[in-house]
Amino acid sequence: MPSDILGVVQVAGGQLNPEVIINEGIYAVEKQSGTISVAATSTTVTLTEDQSRYGLVIITGTPSADTVVQIPASMNHRLVIRNSTSGSGKLRARRVGRTTTVTIPRGCSVPIRRLVDDVAVDEFLNLNRPVAIATRITANQTISSSGAAVIFNSESLDTSGSFDTSTGVFTAPCDGLLHVQAGIAFNITADGIVRAEIQKNSGALFPNRTCLDFAQFTTGSVAVAGILQVAEGDTVRIFVIDELGNSVDVLTTSSYFMAVYLGY
Repeated sequence: MPSDILGVVQVAGGQLNPEVIINEGIYAVEKQSGTISVAATSTTVTLTEDQSRYGLVIITGTPSADTVVQIPASMNHRLVIRNSTSGSGKLRARRVGRTTTVTIPRGCSVPIRRLVDDVAVDEFLNLNRPVAIATRITANQTISSSGAAVIFNSESLDTSGSFDTSTGVFTAPCDGLLHVQAGIAFNITADGIVRAEIQKNSGALFPNRTCLDFAQFTTGSVAVAGILQVAEGDTVRIFVIDELGNSVDVLTTSSYFMAVYLGY
């Protein structure tokens, strides 16, 4: 029967030509410690049996459309696929002949393991480079009386290219649990109840409020944080509004937005 990790057939008692199996095992070990790069030149990248024997398969290229990496149906070992593409298209992996796919976020490596029941695509164990973003604003932003999303226009970290600095919207590159945290510093010109909230697909989550008496204070701050269950393609943003109907000036000082995946 095949070994659990490399899928090499074990030598049985009385085995004819055992050197063939032993040599195959040596070859498998050698491949598992190696790395190979495969360019995504079309919407489907089908790994050969030999390519899938490598321990790390790096997908490169600049695909503008979504790309699927097809893993040989006969694969019964483990390998890691890394998304090193720089195009706008998403990268997914699936077993030849199957329809279920696993998303591989840009800049991440996904360890794939063989199936037990062979009815769905190989599951990934974890990501060795987490999806994370850290952003801020570089100029004060005026929020009208009807409220608006804060446009964090400067990134210090975005491992998956999933944050849009022109809109302030993060688009989830894959399913998982996402921790979001934001701090908003602001000025007011009248008494205010300033609310900040995390919005997923424009729906409000984890709202928080700060009340200010303009006669005593003109500057305040409000913070929000929460853990969201997101699906690939969900959008997340920070929305700010004064519940008393006044405009709010979001300040560059201490205004930030951070997000990181906790699990997949």
